[in-house]
Amino acid sequence: YGGRTRFIWKPSMNKFPTKLIWGGEYLNGISRQTRYVNNQGKEGNIIFNSDNNNTQYSLFAQTETRLLTKLILTIGTSYNHISYTAKDYLVNARSGTLLFEPQITPRAALSYLIQQNHSLHISVSKGFAPPTGGEVNNADGTINQNIRPEIGINYEFNAKGAILHQRTIVTGK
Repeated sequence: YGGRTRFIWKPSMNKFPTKLIWGGEYLNGISRQTRYVNNQGKEGNIIFNSDNNNTQYSLFAQTETRLLTKLILTIGTSYNHISYTAKDYLVNARSGTLLFEPQITPRAALSYLIQQNHSLHISVSKGFAPPTGGEVNNADGTINQNIRPEIGINYEFNAKGAILHQRTIVTGK
């Protein structure tokens, strides 16, 4: 379950019209894992019984400023928090929490509108990809305390346009 909210404010700025966007997101995933001894295809004794709780939230803010009639500058950032908790009902030593260091992910972009349905876009941003629940849980049921999210810098240049009376969108990166 989860939720996301977004607020937009357009202050009166004649020289450089600006739009401010901010909000937050919260996601929580709960899963139960149960494993049994396999006795030639028949269920044997229970060997693993755990509840896993994955929680992620982020706060974000972004500005979009029209520098020229056809040129828009976008600057934004987000604060991201992720944690994994496992509660093992059979072996308490396999229970635990993995809390990742919060990540701040900035972004800057320029967009140029060539004409109504054609634009150029360039951006640079920092990003991260958290590990999946399967990567966090070791085969023995313990939490992998050594795993970390992937962190990288993304550079992007693309052109976007609509052709055939705006029925086809073409994007290149």
